[in-house]
Amino acid sequence: VESYDVDMKEQKVTVRGNVQPDAVLQTVSKTGKTTSFWEEGGNVQA
Repeated sequence: VESYDVDMKEQKVTVRGNVQPDAVLQTVSKTGKTTSFWEEGGNVQA
């Protein structure tokens, strides 16, 4: 993980870096929040 950003207003977390998307989603899903990922500019975000 190179960086991450938490946007409380949008209830969105953006993770940047060389990460395994499924691992990030699994970890975030433990909070009970809905999760999804998308690619933007070659980076996978969650």
